[in-house]
Amino acid sequence: MSGAPWHVFGISQCPRCGADVPVAQLLRGGHRCDPAELEAREAEHLHARLAAVHVEIAEFLGSPAGRNRLAFARWCREHGR
Repeated sequence: MSGAPWHVFGISQCPRCGADVPVAQLLRGGHRCDPAELEAREAEHLHARLAAVHVEIAEFLGSPAGRNRLAFARWCREHGR
């Protein structure tokens, strides 16, 4: 059983909150997301995005162009930062 996808057993993850929910309940719209779970999932998503921005900035600052303040300002503008 180990490694088998949950939906094989009639359970799937809610795409919005990540809770394990019976597939039938998801299909008929009977699942209601817990607001706390939605908030936690959004916080995880935002944390991952922030971590990615930190990596991007560190990579740029480690490059020859990153040592130039004007180049950094241009990079920020181009990347919507």
